[in-house]
Amino acid sequence: MICYRLFSVISITISSLVSNMRARVPIVKYLSMVSKVEPHKKTTRFYLQMSNHPIEAGHVLFDDNPRGANNMHILTTLLDYLNAGKSCPKCGSKDSALSQHRGIDYHICSECDNRWIPSSNLPDDFMGTTPVYRPKKEKDEFKGVSAIEVGEAGLLEGWHRKDSECYACRCPVHNGQSVNSMVVFNDGHFYCHMNCDGKEIYRVLKELKKEGGVE
Repeated sequence: MICYRLFSVISITISSLVSNMRARVPIVKYLSMVSKVEPHKKTTRFYLQMSNHPIEAGHVLFDDNPRGANNMHILTTLLDYLNAGKSCPKCGSKDSALSQHRGIDYHICSECDNRWIPSSNLPDDFMGTTPVYRPKKEKDEFKGVSAIEVGEAGLLEGWHRKDSECYACRCPVHNGQSVNSMVVFNDGHFYCHMNCDGKEIYRVLKELKKEGGVE
């Protein structure tokens, strides 16, 4: 017997019958879950509509039987979305911040700076039983500069290699007290511990790049 808990309020019981997984979700709970889906995810919401799933005795039914509804993957994806980012997989801390980079919603742990993708996005479509995530277009204001190239040019105070996954420096926006106040990952994604706005950091990085004559 496996129990999934959503925000410590919603619980769904999934049991194994023979080789198929089955789930019975009370209609009221299912509607509550779907109401938390991003409003702009209209295509995804189509797959979540109750009219696409069997209903019996006040419950929405899910299974992974190819000869049945075969809709368990939709419930699993929805659960992953609602449970996203609850705790750091490295240290277990529940203190994390959402930070987007190149169309991906990452979570970054405030305790150990670990970064992970917590399935916080819902798919645009399903191909068979596989969620399809289309990459988002990066905004123009986030182009034209790399935090790593600015740091390697000596233009970010306290720039140093923090570990194998990232660099660190003093945040150039709020002039952090420590030289670890901003973390820059190997792919150029950065995060400020004081949650300085990403657009503002990019603006300052562009100014530093121009002033430093970095090509």
